[in-house]
Amino acid sequence: MNWINDVQQTINYMKENLLENIDIQSVSEYIHSSKDHFQKVFHIITGLTVSEYIRNRRLSLVGQELLLPKAKVIDVALKYGYKTPEGFVNAFSRFHCFTPF
Repeated sequence: MNWINDVQQTINYMKENLLENIDIQSVSEYIHSSKDHFQKVFHIITGLTVSEYIRNRRLSLVGQELLLPKAKVIDVALKYGYKTPEGFVNAFSRFHCFTPF
């Protein structure tokens, strides 16, 4: 197993599927590895868990998208998989250190 190459492949896969319901299970299946083994390898190389990476990547894109003139907070939150406005505002505020309003 070429760890760095495998992690890069999965990062590309996650970027391409950020709007889908992806998790460690689907990512490890994509790379043909066990969930536990891949999570350890991913964490060693990136310093993040797979779910942290996905959440951070989504919140980064959310921040960029909310800078667009016609972007609505609720629409962007739903697009990136947040089920409630409160959950979105809390996650956004923790990541960006300010509210999305």
